[in-house]
This record gives sequence, structure tokens and C-alpha cells, in this order.
Amino acid sequence: MDVSLDGSTGGYAGRIEVLEGRSGRRFRSEAERARIAAESDRATAKDRTEAKREEAEAMKLLKLAEVEADLARINAQNARSEALAALEMERLRLEAMPGIVAQMVKPAEKIDSITIHQLGGLGARGQGAEVSGERSSPMSQIVDSILDLAVNAPTMHQLGEAISRQVAGAGADGTGKPAGGKSG
Repeated sequence: MDVSLDGSTGGYAGRIEVLEGRSGRRFRSEAERARIAAESDRATAKDRTEAKREEAEAMKLLKLAEVEADLARINAQNARSEALAALEMERLRLEAMPGIVAQMVKPAEKIDSITIHQLGGLGARGQGAEVSGERSSPMSQIVDSILDLAVNAPTMHQLGEAISRQVAGAGADGTGKPAGGKSG
């Protein structure tokens, strides 16, 4: 029995021989199965080759586009004016500034208190300051000194207490107690 795969009925082109088995099923000969497998493998290989070629061409076009974009960016950067380059540099500095300041402030985070022990320079009277550009009399200087001492007395008292606490806290033997072992 002859059956045509391509639908033609005349000639021998495209005809295959079909054998019938015991179950009534049709079997192809080993040679025909090998030919069909070879044609299928050839078509699959051709399709794979074409797909790889198209993929390679697409990658080539993608890389070429990336290179052209980089070239355009470099040319644009080279064509910038000096004023624009300076502006860009200043922008980068401003963007980096918060990080720089944060690093500069880190040591100050460890400071828990600050004590100031200087009384001069607060604009007190009679400490070398001249009134209206003229020298004051010795009597005025004495009165001013007495008034300044009265004004500065509370500050001097606090300063004395702070110093005594620091000395008592350190102790002579390094234990935090005053010398002699007594706490007071």
C-alpha cells in the first residue's frame, strides 16, 4: 500500500512505503524513520543556528547602541563650558557636605559637659576699659573693683565649689575619696 505525505498522487516524489503489522497498525521502515529523523535534526539545527545568529546580531546592536550613548555623553561633557563644569563641581561638593560634617561632629558626640572657668572679657567695669576714651580716677577704679567683686561673688563661689568637687572626686590615692580615706 502506497501513501503520499505531501498529498500528491502522481509520481514517486514524497511517497513512502507503509507496512501493516499484525495489529493493523502501519509501520514505517527503519530507513524511512532514519530519513525523517535526519530531516528533523537538520531543520532543528538550522533553526537553532538562525536563532543564535539573530541573538548575536541583537547583542551586537545593543552593545553598539551603548557605545554610541557613552560616546555622546563623553562628547557632551567635553563640550561643557568652564562655568558649567564649576557649577557641577560645586553641586558635588554640596552633596558631599552632609557626610563630611557628620564625620567632623562624631568626636563632639562623646563630650558630656563643658565648664567655663574664665571671668575676664565679660565686659566688667574697671578691667582696663576706658569710659568715653578718658582714664578714670583712682577712686573710681577702687569703687568699680568693689562693685565688680560683689557682682562676681556668686560666680566665684560656684567656681570654688566646682573645683573642690573635682579635687574631691579625684582624691589623692585615685579612689575618688579625699586623702586620708574619709569621705566628706
